[in-house]
Amino acid sequence: MASAAIALALGLIASHTMVPPTPGPIAAAGILGADLGLVLAIGIPISALALIPGLIFVNKYASKTYIDPNPDMNELEINQRLQNAPGAFKSSLPIIIPIILIVLKSVITTKGK
Repeated sequence: MASAAIALALGLIASHTMVPPTPGPIAAAGILGADLGLVLAIGIPISALALIPGLIFVNKYASKTYIDPNPDMNELEINQRLQNAPGAFKSSLPIIIPIILIVLKSVITTKGK
C-alpha cells in the first residue's frame, strides 16, 4: 500500500505540474501564449522522466513498508463498494475528452496556418 500510494502521488504531481488539462500548465501556456497541444506533447515525456527517480525510491525503500489497506472493512463490504464503482471507461472520460479536444484544436490551428 505504501508503494502504490507514493508512486501514485509522484505520478499525479509530475503530470499535474506538466501536462494539460490541469490548471497549472493551462495557466502557464495562457500567460506565455503557447499552444496547448505542444505543451501536452512536451509535458508528457518530461513528466515521465521526472517520475523515474520516484519509482526507484518506491522500489528501493517504500516497498519495505506495509500498511493495512483498509482495516475497518471486511471482504463483503469491499466487494459491495466495487460493484457500485464506475468502470474504467467512465472513470477515464474526464481525462480523455479534454486531451482529445486540446489535440484537435492544435491540429486544426496548425493546418490553418
